Amino acid sequence: MLRAFFYLIEIAVLVGLAVWLAESPGRVGIEFQGYRIDTSVGVLLLAILLLVAAVLYGYRAWRFVRRAPAQLVEAR
Repeated sequence: MLRAFFYLIEIAVLVGLAVWLAESPGRVGIEFQGYRIDTSVGVLLLAILLLVAAVLYGYRAWRFVRRAPAQLVEAR
């Protein structure tokens, strides 16, 4: 019961952060090597989140490939 309570608190905090971010739209401008990117803070945070997720999944795939030969020998 206590775990469910903390889970609901966590969901409420995440929803509160999402609502706050949607209600306070900021602008972000990035200029890099002659290119200019203008976006909102929410889109930038989403892009960073997706980039971190892609890096983590890439690392897990790389680790799987590196460990696969040893796991096959061990399984055999």
